[in-house]
Amino acid sequence: MTSRLNTNTNLKLFTNNQYKGLWVYTQKGALVENYLEGCMATLSQALFAHPRTLAIRVDLRFPVNAVKTDEASITRFMASLRAQIKADQIRKAKSKQRTHSCGLRFIWTREKDTSLYHHYHILLLLNADSYNCLGSYKATEGNMAARIKNAWASAIGVPMADLGGAVFFPDNPIYLLNKNALDYAQVYQSLFFRLSYFTKVATKQYGQKVKHFGRSRT
Repeated sequence: MTSRLNTNTNLKLFTNNQYKGLWVYTQKGALVENYLEGCMATLSQALFAHPRTLAIRVDLRFPVNAVKTDEASITRFMASLRAQIKADQIRKAKSKQRTHSCGLRFIWTREKDTSLYHHYHILLLLNADSYNCLGSYKATEGNMAARIKNAWASAIGVPMADLGGAVFFPDNPIYLLNKNALDYAQVYQSLFFRLSYFTKVATKQYGQKVKHFGRSRT
């Protein structure tokens, strides 16, 4: 019999240490199988569109001076980042630089620990033929790290200079998934294990009528 979350019986619990042959994170208890399925589906969609896919891990928090802390902040963030990528692609095309189509796919989870506000763990998925690095974390324009910071600043209504540590790139935030590379399976496993952390039940506030997991659908 499938075990389900008491506070949301639509969600199936997963307690094994492997999901479809891939190791998953179980150090903090049960995972949500629906979320594991969503993670795998989004990775598949990204790799189908771009056999060379860049994956970026980033955490987003609300500084004390945040003007907007509502649940739509993550939607505004994605819309801003998508618009910046589109503008960058147009700029490159106008300057006769070689460009590749680049959609934005994503996976996010909402969590809350002891802090005043909730926070987000994010995975961004881009065409690695268009973007292959973050660039300097200190940049204010011209690279992907700056676009991410600018998108979150816009989403929560603060100047980028006042973000502080609200945008955090953890250790080893970049994964290059290349379906034709010899290390593809190894990199995929490493990324999926890290991504499975998003699916843990712990630190999610079920029963409060908020969305805890989101992903791009196409």
